[in-house]
Amino acid sequence: MLKVSKKIITLLVIVCVLLQTFVLTASAAVAKVTLNAPTQANVGDTITVKAIIYTDVSGGLGSVEDGYLTYSSSLLKLTSYGGETTPDGAGRVIFDIQPDNKGSTGVTITLKFKVLKAGTASIKFSGFLVDWNETMRKSISASKSITIIDKSKLPKDANLKAIKLSAGTLSPAFSASTTSYSVKVPYSTTKVVVTPTLSDSKAKWSISGSSSLKVGTNTRVITVTAQNGSTKKYTIKITREPDPDASSSGITSSEDTEPKVNPYEISVNGEMWILLNDYSLITVPAGFSVDKQIINGIEMPVLVDKKNGRTVVYATNEADTVGAYYIYTGEDNEYIEYKFFVTDSNTYVIVEPENVPTAPNGFKYKVTEVMGYEIGVYEYTDSAYSDYVIFFVESPTGEKNYYRYDRKEATIQRATDFILALEKQTGGKTNGSNIIDKFTNLDTTEKVIACSAAALILLIIALIIVNIVKLSSPKKKNNEALINMDDEAEPLNFEGILNGEKRDEE
Repeated sequence: MLKVSKKIITLLVIVCVLLQTFVLTASAAVAKVTLNAPTQANVGDTITVKAIIYTDVSGGLGSVEDGYLTYSSSLLKLTSYGGETTPDGAGRVIFDIQPDNKGSTGVTITLKFKVLKAGTASIKFSGFLVDWNETMRKSISASKSITIIDKSKLPKDANLKAIKLSAGTLSPAFSASTTSYSVKVPYSTTKVVVTPTLSDSKAKWSISGSSSLKVGTNTRVITVTAQNGSTKKYTIKITREPDPDASSSGITSSEDTEPKVNPYEISVNGEMWILLNDYSLITVPAGFSVDKQIINGIEMPVLVDKKNGRTVVYATNEADTVGAYYIYTGEDNEYIEYKFFVTDSNTYVIVEPENVPTAPNGFKYKVTEVMGYEIGVYEYTDSAYSDYVIFFVESPTGEKNYYRYDRKEATIQRATDFILALEKQTGGKTNGSNIIDKFTNLDTTEKVIACSAAALILLIIALIIVNIVKLSSPKKKNNEALINMDDEAEPLNFEGILNGEKRDEE
């Protein structure tokens, strides 16, 4: 019996070690899907949605099983899809992905939709990623909401109310109906900043051309986009006079050529920002590469995160004292600040949850500055935890959840207490309604701890069962069956049993 118990214990130990090894291996592997789609669209538009499936597991992507993309068929009409997908009735597309070559890190499927009518359209993907060696089958999912606007019912005011110049005077005087102007400035003026004011504050504007001036004619074009999508252009020709000293001496000024400056200015919350056109001047964030893209008719360098399907630009304010990253949505004049931070060599992105919850007991919601960003966070009502804030974050592996940030130590970890409080408030539906879903949402350390605890409980149960069976079996001594009748009065020593001690025999 002792040999059997030793075998059982040894087997359980091996299972425990293998289980932890599997958890560590599976947790370390990244398997995810990202839906790249506009957050806003207009009735009549054709929009592009990209499903980017990615993994870094050894051997690469083997297949995608039970892959389905569902969409709001009453608002969107599927017009084009990739060769590895098949429409399956209204509102669903089946993904049948099986790469031909080993080592593929993933695949991108492009779908196009015609926007039918106004509303909020949802696009959701769900499925299972299987690695090439078929050692991992991991659930992947993503969703996207698209606000659809019927621009025909929106204001069409694309007028300016005023144009302000940092130097020089408009000719003729400004009028909303006049779209062409000229300005003359002396040679000593090397820069003219043009600042427009919109007639409709909800319209948008952009300016092409540069604030820096060459000698001669410099053209600035202000494009105003009304809420209904109609546009109006105001053209300003700024003439910088030649250097009087250089002309009198017959010397040609070196400034007669175009200066190497940023050619494009954008409006961010009503303020002028200038897009960077030389990314060698800054540190490119990890995971991004420099590419080119047409923005309002001008080819501009941009930063592309192919893994997560993001296009980001860098811009500085008019005084060139503040710089920030902005996500370019693909629509003209639409920029969203890219809020990220780096800790322990890992990049985390601050995002908005799809459904912003009511603060659970013990927490309060507040908009405050964290790491230079104005964001909505949850703070503890207990002042003892005033150094901590909780926000929704996309981790380096692409997983989105609530994390706790220590403003004093500049460290981050999953906000398990907040998640549990939120689950209690919402009836346990925040991060999965069953044990498997909850286990899947744990991070690597938590999974290892959970597996270790489960294995330890199994070992204790096994030890108790084995020893009880052993004690209840007849003992043989000197080849005779003996039963100690005094055992009935002697209580079992569970501590001794767990420590492997033998009972005293008379």
